[in-house]
Amino acid sequence: MSETTDIQFDGRRGNIAKFVPLDKGTGNVLPMMKSTWGFKQPGLFITVAGSESDFHMETRLYDTVKCDLMKTAIRTGACFLTSGTNSGVAKLVGKKLENSTVSKNVQVVGIIAMDRIHKMDSSTENNSEDSRSENAEDVFFPSKYSKLLDPNHSHFIVVDDAEQRSELERKISYDENKTQIPTVQIVLGGGYETLEAVYHALQTNTPTVVVKGSTGIACILAYAHMNADKTEHRHEHNHI
Repeated sequence: MSETTDIQFDGRRGNIAKFVPLDKGTGNVLPMMKSTWGFKQPGLFITVAGSESDFHMETRLYDTVKCDLMKTAIRTGACFLTSGTNSGVAKLVGKKLENSTVSKNVQVVGIIAMDRIHKMDSSTENNSEDSRSENAEDVFFPSKYSKLLDPNHSHFIVVDDAEQRSELERKISYDENKTQIPTVQIVLGGGYETLEAVYHALQTNTPTVVVKGSTGIACILAYAHMNADKTEHRHEHNHI
């Protein structure tokens, strides 16, 4: 793990979050977070996957999801893992923490893929000095990109791309004794990248909760799951 620093966010809360670029091939991530940051080992990791841009859910469902996520985190001592951006599902998690009196006790780690940040920040394309290197540690300047990050996260880990982010999400759940901390994935909205995240979660036997009605790929997955038994039953009936 590279040298850590802090990100100071503007606004009424004035939140200060821990930030570190992660070298490729880094192993035993959680023990390093504990020793470097004083990170508290959670009882559960909740990976929130889905829309990375702002999306709209029915108000009642939106409020229910936010409340249930917070209740689960408090009851289990969970840590949230998100994309860290100030939009989409990461912002949804952050907004609930912003208005919560217990937010300081909930750890929220944003795993930031630099390729995503570059796409979000149009100025990067026109600044050859900022884009001269492909290494996350060289190109990530907190003062430049902090406006793109959710200010209610407690920690940020920077990786190069979505592939490295997926790898980190798998590694981070193992402690120094190589004991795996329980992990669950929550799916809200999303598109192709979310579908890929669900696939990887199922490959590692990670329990996945799809929120029906949250739009996007989540609705498609929910429909497929609810109708799978019906389709199988019709198929068997046609062969009798």
